Amino acid sequence: MGVNSDNTNSDHGWLNMSQMPLVDAIRAHLSENKQQWHTPGHGHILPFDGSWLNWAYDLTEVGSLSPTTDHTDPISQSMRRMAEIFGVKRSWYSVQGASLPVTAAILAATSRRGTSVIIERTCHRSALSALIIGGLHPHWIYPTEPFHGACSGQIIEALTANTAAIILTRPTYDGLASDIGPVIEAAHRLSVPVVVDEAHGAHWYGRRGYPTSALELGADLVAHGAHKTEPVLTQAGLLHAQGDLIAVEEVDLWWNLLATSSPSYLLMSSLDAYQALRRDQGWTSRWEVMALQARELWHQFSGINILQAQIENRGDGTQVDPAKMTLIGDGSQIREVVERWGWAEKTEPGAVTLIFSPKGKLSVVHSMLSTLNYLAIKPAPQYLVMPKPIMQLTPREAFMRNSVSVGLQDAVGSVARRPLVPYPPGIPLVQPGEQITQDVINWVESWRTLHAGTIEGLDAEGDQEGRVWIVN
Repeated sequence: MGVNSDNTNSDHGWLNMSQMPLVDAIRAHLSENKQQWHTPGHGHILPFDGSWLNWAYDLTEVGSLSPTTDHTDPISQSMRRMAEIFGVKRSWYSVQGASLPVTAAILAATSRRGTSVIIERTCHRSALSALIIGGLHPHWIYPTEPFHGACSGQIIEALTANTAAIILTRPTYDGLASDIGPVIEAAHRLSVPVVVDEAHGAHWYGRRGYPTSALELGADLVAHGAHKTEPVLTQAGLLHAQGDLIAVEEVDLWWNLLATSSPSYLLMSSLDAYQALRRDQGWTSRWEVMALQARELWHQFSGINILQAQIENRGDGTQVDPAKMTLIGDGSQIREVVERWGWAEKTEPGAVTLIFSPKGKLSVVHSMLSTLNYLAIKPAPQYLVMPKPIMQLTPREAFMRNSVSVGLQDAVGSVARRPLVPYPPGIPLVQPGEQITQDVINWVESWRTLHAGTIEGLDAEGDQEGRVWIVN
């Protein structure tokens, strides 16, 4: 792999190479040789020259590889080339996925502008980090339907001249992209910046058949989890800046505060290779052909006994990502069939979501859907509508308070110090500073009845009902 082995292990036997539980588990998983309908977007297949992908390239800031203050170093050169591709003022390389871009973007957007932000409830936990660090006061906007984002009208109605920033998550985990153009226009009329977590949409920009990127709609800061759909290594992400509402120097300030001081040159090399690949018209064509083929699949199987979230036409400007397919029905039944051929990205009680790649085989998806068509799949269980807890403290105020762990039933009426986040899909049930009500407890009990997944923040060890951390 590009470096010499000293054979220390075999000569001296000081390390038992059989004691590698993670490595062994990965090998066993790969030995099943199934389709990869999940992140990362490379699907274990390199679409370009992968000669850099070896141990020898795992370097650090030495010699000509070191960043320079005049930005003539190779990392800066590569980031400028990335910015050219996306038509923006600046692009930053993240080795912390889209999490660093989201957190830094929110803090840069709100710095010295105030603390009131409009934010979708479907936000990633990296947005919560920004709320806590920045002492921000969130005005939460909830989705109106399963799988969809917030309604633009709700966001515009909440917008005032005192709003420091609007923070949007687009697309949803299931690839539905709400119409945020009117939101951006309304915000900019008041000089309010818009930050968009477009983690699952790095493959959209400039490609036919895909939703319009938030960059093309004029958002000020846009985060991309490039590894989610494009052929880069996991944890490789991007942040893009455009317009004049947010100074790039402000982004630099927060980026340098939050970013690791030991960035992985392997991860950055994969982003450098990606910016080169993005210039290849052949790669763009493969994405566009896949969009056509995926839509053919949607409509060919639109009459089967399982619904697809992507082919619902709501008439509200929502766009759908053909790189996603969400099958609605009994999640455990659907997963059992899906896993005969491949691994899904997400399974819920009432849905299974797949992610497609130009390197994947949609013919296999066709076979899987054909099998589902002949089975009596039960309908999806009733969607559990989340309660809307009342905020008693800001996330930062709650986070900085003393706390105590109590049984879930004993937490009614208390204020949460830690978030409660059910996975999947990762939408917060309770955020720090919000009151835990009986409605919240009832929701958790219904969730458990469905065997729906796990709830981050609900400690279950030694306590069947679970324990939560509340403000003391």
